[in-house]
Amino acid sequence: SSRNVMKGGCMTRPPAARKVQLDGIGLNVQEQGAGPPVLLLQGFPDSLQLWRHVAPLLAAAGFRAIAVDQRGFGESDAPAGRRHYGTDRLLDDVTGLLDALGIREPVHLLGHDWGAVVTWGLAMARPDRVRSAVAISVGHPREYALAGFEQRRKGLYTLGWQFPGLAERWLRANDWARMRHWLRQHPDPESCLRNLARPGRLTAGLNWYRANLRSMLLRAWPQCTV
Repeated sequence: SSRNVMKGGCMTRPPAARKVQLDGIGLNVQEQGAGPPVLLLQGFPDSLQLWRHVAPLLAAAGFRAIAVDQRGFGESDAPAGRRHYGTDRLLDDVTGLLDALGIREPVHLLGHDWGAVVTWGLAMARPDRVRSAVAISVGHPREYALAGFEQRRKGLYTLGWQFPGLAERWLRANDWARMRHWLRQHPDPESCLRNLARPGRLTAGLNWYRANLRSMLLRAWPQCTV
């Protein structure tokens, strides 16, 4: 639909979607509104639809809301192999996307789950590109490594997901029973499962864990100045 939507007394247009081609990968992007840019980064196992109720509010408040399917998720490309999902590549995706969109000014970043990790990473590695950073669900990577027993107990599943093939079969078994349990508090688990059921998509999502768990735990992360 091309009709405008009234939000909080302001008229906002529905999001405009397009595929942005970077160096060897296409990222699906939706934009809505005009003003200071806010980049919205989802995590596993979501897509940019995670922000479908947030982006219109940002647009109505006078921001340019930019939601992106990070590599391996949603309608973005999902290259095969864990080497394509390391932190440095993920940060390059963000800076490359901003450059492709013609955004040179620092942006507001809002990330959830692995999107929060990327948010932390960019705020530390390229603070010149970040005006503010909001990390949802995941704290500073070094703090995750230093957390106590309860956090380690809750994060044990990330170790099980390190085994290619075995983890995929385990999660798909019995109509995704274990994945359904893991998603039991998610507002739309069926949408996530439909996305993961596409060829190569579950492995792509798990490759975020396989490529980055060691660096999250052992890398010498700097203090965040943003």
